[in-house]
Amino acid sequence: MLYNDTQNRISVNVNIGHLTPSELLKGHVILITGATGGMGKAISKKCVTQGAKVILADKEERKLHELQKEIGYASHSVCFDIRDISQYHHVFEDADAFFGNIDCIVNNAGVSYHEGDFMNVTEESWDVQMEINLKAPYFLTQEWIRYYRRKNMKSGRIVMMASDTSGMGSTIPYGLSKAGISSFTYGLAKRLIIDGVRVNAIAPGTTLTPMTDDFTHGEVCRATTQGKRALFPEEIAELCVFLLSDLSTCVSGNVFGCSEANICFNNVEREQETNP
Repeated sequence: MLYNDTQNRISVNVNIGHLTPSELLKGHVILITGATGGMGKAISKKCVTQGAKVILADKEERKLHELQKEIGYASHSVCFDIRDISQYHHVFEDADAFFGNIDCIVNNAGVSYHEGDFMNVTEESWDVQMEINLKAPYFLTQEWIRYYRRKNMKSGRIVMMASDTSGMGSTIPYGLSKAGISSFTYGLAKRLIIDGVRVNAIAPGTTLTPMTDDFTHGEVCRATTQGKRALFPEEIAELCVFLLSDLSTCVSGNVFGCSEANICFNNVEREQETNP
């Protein structure tokens, strides 16, 4: 499909490939945090079309019920605040009672205050973003590992949600928290491979979700990116399914950039500025 931005004289042609419905994830039970957001919703729907059962985790009860109704019998919802670590044990027990062994988790929940500049960061914005973007996935994963070992499971998959900003160097909490997720992915993958658990992260560029509405305004064309466009949540969902499936059995400890070379573009620009 062709998208045009006449003001900036940009035209981009976007052709997204889709896995057809199959049983690629049949037998897997996947907990997805931030399930009602743009990315979480796309991932949840895609996993179900590939045969998985999904646990929809979010704090928005009304949106959870709407999404569960839309997805149908292959889903179960758990409503809780991701910042409340004391609830994690109960979340897994509740979900396990409904679908059995939860062998996959997608740490998707995240938030950005879009401060734009180091001097605009407040203690509150720092604390909230670090708590949701880094602390929550860290301790939720820890609780899942306890659950995984308690259930004596032999194979598991973890997908983290990083960001292309995590590899660019950042002075604001969102980028710093996502850099932490990338580092956590590398370290955890080495630690858990002996347990049969694979750990990978996806690092999207600007994606058309409610979290980015305040500066994308839903526009696909983006003059400030190398590919000249924003991404669609459905594109990220396709990669997530691959990482959760048996197609990626040998893949662990990787952070997959999904930004149409935007991270390369920024690094080249920075290098040119330093070494003209």
